[in-house]
Amino acid sequence: MDPASEQARRRWYKRPSRIIPVVFAMALAIAVPVAWASFIDVPPSNPFYNDINAIQGAGVTQGCGGGNFCPTDNIQRQAEAAFLHRAMPRTAQSTTVADSTIAASGSFSTDTLVGQVTINVGGVSGWTQFVKADAHMTNTYNSGTAPFFVAYYLAEGACTGVYSPIEAEWIENPGFVTASISATKAVSTNTAHTFSLCAFTGGSNVADVNGGFAIQATTYPFGSTGGSTLGIGSTESKPAHHP
Repeated sequence: MDPASEQARRRWYKRPSRIIPVVFAMALAIAVPVAWASFIDVPPSNPFYNDINAIQGAGVTQGCGGGNFCPTDNIQRQAEAAFLHRAMPRTAQSTTVADSTIAASGSFSTDTLVGQVTINVGGVSGWTQFVKADAHMTNTYNSGTAPFFVAYYLAEGACTGVYSPIEAEWIENPGFVTASISATKAVSTNTAHTFSLCAFTGGSNVADVNGGFAIQATTYPFGSTGGSTLGIGSTESKPAHHP
């Protein structure tokens, strides 16, 4: 991890005002600029120019060869099936808890990996679609000085692959607290992607994942404008964390 991310993690830990004692719902929109590759036989004057380039950018079509799309050719039923299968959303879910004990941690690499889900993104290789991940868990007090915070975030792959901001909840003794978080990420087509829910506490405090956990992933071929980005102002960066 780069030193800047570690320093940001320290600043987060020392500012308790950033811990919010409510159930969280967060959506992170990440834009990945992708240049639409125009087919030779689909000029900007074509009324379907944006649509054709959008499905190419999502890996739905490779054209008919030679850099062409052949826009006026007939389509066979088997090709139509391929288009639909590459473009339609996919979904995956896991309720398996990898580690139910959330303890203190000094870095992303030692945070608790609560659970994860893997999804295969459609489309032909080399283009861009999106995955929206949603995670939910119920936490209870295990040990320590209550009330204390339980912080959590979504990551791609291991907990070191952070891409969502960190949210937090206050946990009492006794008591149940439900946490929810969601985020959207641009991903490469025709690849498998794993998304994880990660968490940590501070000091000697320990919480349990008890009574409920689920993480889902859903693919989408297009972003907010119908292309390969999610919208203006969307950025991707590692969040602040604790020491």
